[in-house]
Amino acid sequence: MREGCGIHMAGRVLSVLMNKGGVGKTSLLTNLAALAVKDGKKVLLIDADSQANASQALGVEYSQITLYNVIMGAASPKDAIVEVMPGLSLLPSSGNLANLIFKIKPERFLHLLNFVEDLKEDFDLILIDTPPSLELIAGNILKVSDQIIIPFMPELFGVNGLINVIEVVNDFKANVNSELEIVGIVGTMVDSSTKLHKELLEQAYNYAEKQNIRMFKTLIPRTIQFPNATAYFKRPATLLKRQTKKIKTYELLYKELEDLIYE
Repeated sequence: MREGCGIHMAGRVLSVLMNKGGVGKTSLLTNLAALAVKDGKKVLLIDADSQANASQALGVEYSQITLYNVIMGAASPKDAIVEVMPGLSLLPSSGNLANLIFKIKPERFLHLLNFVEDLKEDFDLILIDTPPSLELIAGNILKVSDQIIIPFMPELFGVNGLINVIEVVNDFKANVNSELEIVGIVGTMVDSSTKLHKELLEQAYNYAEKQNIRMFKTLIPRTIQFPNATAYFKRPATLLKRQTKKIKTYELLYKELEDLIYE
């Protein structure tokens, strides 16, 4: 969808991956999507988490046609995609995704999201929300993604989880998708006033440096403002009229990201 030197360029597929829930993954994804739209990009968000948190965060509580129907061959991607606002489209999720392992023949295990390649021509950026575990659908997401962002919440055992995810991505890159790139690690739900968070962030920085992986300077703070935006306004906090200092941290992160994802 992008134009560069007069050449038509397909959109980038960027996924947010972490092997546990409650780390601010969906908030990260939906707010980045909103900022990309404000930046003039045409964005598709694919909700591949059976909990459908990203769908709900964008105001889609229920959809008759979802990603599950597309994967099962009962609908086309374009039948399932809904426009939630000008510039931002959603391919919604449903609880049925959790049952894919029982519905799909083994020979299809790594071919569930092949349709994403065809959608790249229609969007500048495709963002994929992943389940909070490295299950069947996660492998398919890694296969079709160009880049991965890893959210890191500085909590006990958080560094171990970070190491595990990076090892999984590196193994997948070596064996399946050689073009896959970890674009960076971002600290989420951070309370910079606590000693524990500072220590764990330092451990994450040190590990990332040894692995030659970028750790973004911007830290997303812990605040009730992000879930409140979802609960009361059904939209990402970055789209609210009142923009606080904490909400604006996403703008700083987006500025760090834009040269990396639109290069």
